[in-house]
Amino acid sequence: MSDSADDIAKRMQDLRREVSADVKGIVRSAKTLTDWRYHVRHHPWLCVGLALGAGFLVVPRRKHLPGADARQLAELLRKYNVALQPQPAGSGGLFKALVGMAVPVLARTAMTMAHNRLAALNSEAFAPDGDEESRRHHIPR
Repeated sequence: MSDSADDIAKRMQDLRREVSADVKGIVRSAKTLTDWRYHVRHHPWLCVGLALGAGFLVVPRRKHLPGADARQLAELLRKYNVALQPQPAGSGGLFKALVGMAVPVLARTAMTMAHNRLAALNSEAFAPDGDEESRRHHIPR
C-alpha cells in the first residue's frame, strides 16, 4: 500500500505543477487578449476600421435644413430692408493660394539658415586661439 500511496502523492505533485503552469499560461493569454497595444501591433488595419466605425457612430449627423431658394431669400431681404453689397471676385485665385502656401515655407527656411549661420559664427568666435582647425572647418564641439 505504501507504494501506491507514494505513487499517488507523486502523481498529485505532478498534477499540481501542471495546473500551476496551465494557470500561468491562461493568465498570460488573458493579459495578451486585454492588451490593446498587442492588437494594434498585430492587427493594425482592423483597429483602423474599428476606430473609423466608432467615429462614424459617435459623431452626430448633420441636421438637414430645408434649402431656401433665391426668391425666398430675396423676399426676406426686401422685407427686412437688408442691403447686400456684392463681394468683389478674388483675382489670381490659384496664384494667390500658391504664394500663400510658399511664403511660410520660405520664411521657415530662411530662419533655419540664419540660425545655422549664427551658430557657426558663434562657434568661431568662442574657439580657443590655438584651435585653427575647428575655426577653418566650422567643426562644432
